[in-house]
Amino acid sequence: MPALILNGKATPSTELLDAFAHAVPDELRVITEGPGDATRAAAQLQTDILWIAGGDGTIHEAIQGLMQRPADRRPTVGILPLGTANDMARGLGLLDVEPLALFTGTVELTERPIDLATWGDRYVANQVTIGLPAAVTAETAQPLKDALGGLAYTLEGITRVLSAETFPVRVQGDDGPVCDEDVLMLGVAVGPFGGGGIPVHPEADFDGSCLHIVVVPAGPSLGRVVRARLPTVNLDIPASTPVNLDGEPTDERPADIRCVAGALRVLVPVEGGA
Repeated sequence: MPALILNGKATPSTELLDAFAHAVPDELRVITEGPGDATRAAAQLQTDILWIAGGDGTIHEAIQGLMQRPADRRPTVGILPLGTANDMARGLGLLDVEPLALFTGTVELTERPIDLATWGDRYVANQVTIGLPAAVTAETAQPLKDALGGLAYTLEGITRVLSAETFPVRVQGDDGPVCDEDVLMLGVAVGPFGGGGIPVHPEADFDGSCLHIVVVPAGPSLGRVVRARLPTVNLDIPASTPVNLDGEPTDERPADIRCVAGALRVLVPVEGGA
C-alpha cells in the first residue's frame, strides 16, 4: 500500500486529490503543516512506496527521515513535482509527465538508484549552493515565486549579480586543491539543475558515485568557471556566507562533504514511456 507526504501549501488538481483519497489510506497520508513534518513522516510511515508531493524543500525534508532508516528498510520514492523550482524532478525527467499520470501509473515507471550528498548531519538530494545563488533563493519573495515560478529566481538574480559580495573559499579533493581564491559562487551537486531550471551541473545525473563541483571565481576573470568531479570534498568558507541545501538555508558549515552512492531508489518514467 503506498503512502503519501503532501506539502500543505501545494495546490494539486482536484483529480489528483481524488486519486490520493482513492489510493492512499488515511493513516498513510500526511499533509505537512510546518518544518519537520515531512521528516517525521518519512521516518515513520510503513510502506513500500512513499510518494512525496511538493517541491525541492519537501523532498529535502523527507529524505532526512528516510535516511534515518536502515538501507534495507527505505521505501522506493515517488516524486510528484508541485513546488516552485522543481529542480530535482526536472533532473529526473519528471516534469515531462503530469503528476496525475505519474501517481496513477498512466505512464510506465521504473526504479533507479540515486546518490545523495552529505552536509554535516544532513543529506542533500540535488544541490548545495553557496554565495550568490543561495542569497537569491533565500531572498526571492514568495508572491513572486507564486506568480512566476522558477523565473522569479532568475529575475532576482539579475538584480543582484552586479552588486554581489564575493567570499574566500578553499576546495580540496583527495588529489589536491581545486580552488583557493575569492569567488562569486560555489556549487556542489549530484543533480544537474538549480535555480528553477538552470543546468548548473550538466553532467550530473544523480549517479556516478561522485560530487560535481562548480566554482565561479571573482575579479577581472569573471566568466571563468572551475569544475571538478570528486567522491569527497574538503571545504573552507566563511561562516557568514549564505548556503542553501536543495533550496533550504542552513547555518551548518561542515569541513567534509561526501557522496553516498545509491542511497535511495526513485521512480522515473521509462524512456519513451511518457
